[in-house]
Amino acid sequence: MSCSSAIDWRVQRRALVIAGVACGLMAWWFHGDEGHFFLLVALAILLGAPVLVCLLAASLWCTLSGRRTWHASGVAINWLLATFIVLLGVFVSFVPGLLIGDWLLSRAMNWASQLAPKIDAYRTEHGHFPSDLREITDFSDAPRLARDELRYERTGEFYTLIYFTGLFSDWEWSSNDRTWRYNSS
Repeated sequence: MSCSSAIDWRVQRRALVIAGVACGLMAWWFHGDEGHFFLLVALAILLGAPVLVCLLAASLWCTLSGRRTWHASGVAINWLLATFIVLLGVFVSFVPGLLIGDWLLSRAMNWASQLAPKIDAYRTEHGHFPSDLREITDFSDAPRLARDELRYERTGEFYTLIYFTGLFSDWEWSSNDRTWRYNSS
């Protein structure tokens, strides 16, 4: 069987669909954070490298072989190529993941910034900051990131709103200077 006829394009079209779905799901689920990056590195090491080596070896064999024949099964080359396409789709998911993550963070930060007047009004009325943000607002209409990741801390005369955006980073808004600051460690 020749190298070009060994490829079943129906299998490859299915792989492209699976790659697109995997890309979309991973981008939405992980939204470009450090966990997304570490998962991609692990997949690259465990699956991507062996598949890429096999595909390169098969390509070289077909190119350099005087007989232009492929001695392995057509199924093997199709599954290697399909796996490579799906892995490529998973790796591409990081870019839309970053865009989705930025959009989610922007919405959540805007929502959290609107809490400041409510917190200040509560302090003026009661003489202290609220012990929990649920005392001043309803989280049912809050963006997903605000419901899941927003932290509120009181420190004497000031309070802080914090979004953890990954394993080693966060965005912090302080009532002292009323600005968002990015922290990474």
